[in-house]
Amino acid sequence: PKVRGRVESRPIAEIVDECERLVDRGVVDISLLGQTIDAYGMDFGKSGRRPRLAELLDALAPLDGLKRIRLITLHPAYCNEDLMAAMARSPQFYRLLPIPLQSGSDRVLKRMKRGYSLESYRKRVAMLRDYMPDLELISDWIVGFPGETDEDFALSEVAMREFGFLQSFVFQYSPRPGTVAHGLVDDIPKAVKSARNQRLLELQHEIARERTPQMMGKISRLLLEEPSARYPGFWQGRIHNGHLALFPELDGRLRPGLEIPVSLDDWNNRSLIASTELGCSDIDALLENMKSAVPVLEAGQTTSSLLSLDV
Repeated sequence: PKVRGRVESRPIAEIVDECERLVDRGVVDISLLGQTIDAYGMDFGKSGRRPRLAELLDALAPLDGLKRIRLITLHPAYCNEDLMAAMARSPQFYRLLPIPLQSGSDRVLKRMKRGYSLESYRKRVAMLRDYMPDLELISDWIVGFPGETDEDFALSEVAMREFGFLQSFVFQYSPRPGTVAHGLVDDIPKAVKSARNQRLLELQHEIARERTPQMMGKISRLLLEEPSARYPGFWQGRIHNGHLALFPELDGRLRPGLEIPVSLDDWNNRSLIASTELGCSDIDALLENMKSAVPVLEAGQTTSSLLSLDV
């Protein structure tokens, strides 16, 4: 925020109106984007009642045709129980939540001025999973932050394993003018940063390969994205909490943006294999009910959209 400027939240009515217009154009998957999205509304001032992200999720719940709402990105310090409850009751909330930890070392988190400790992050995650046991998490990580020791990095490895993130984005520290850390000595060699970066990516891959098969035998909702290039005869998409799944082609009926209730029957070491009890006539009815039956993929076509909550 110090680099990007102060947050200016948009009114709920304006956001809902834009979402309605997007859905009317065939969009079924909307990402609500903010610097720290769970701080939405806090800048509206102390006088009167300030809207919160939980209220926005509730306001979008009745929007027919909107299948998924993604939140990008949460700051652990602002993620409270009102928001958690709203996520849990939202029919559209995509249960793959970016909530960056950045480091598993309290010493490094303090130097980063993140505003939380590992224990407070742990409590937030426990509360989130109490509300939504099927929730999956995404984290950002910075390796090679000034002063990060081997012991600090080892704590990040432990934390990545403890919280079982489904996805992670790992970045090597580099100085950025205007940030608090810019005045610190960039004392970690590039080779060390690179090695730590690679190690976290490898560990994340191991964790994801352990988590995805655990979805076998469960039911979900699969939002189709596109025909699979790797597996001819299948479409690929994401289930309600972010795992990749394959679904067999049905005589050319399938379309991007179509959401299907599925059983998760198998795993091919990369993706879940899904099936449905719906027949072809049921699929046709789902397509009829879509706000806009999107034709077979064309260049540049999408059924998802990014929507900023900030001015």
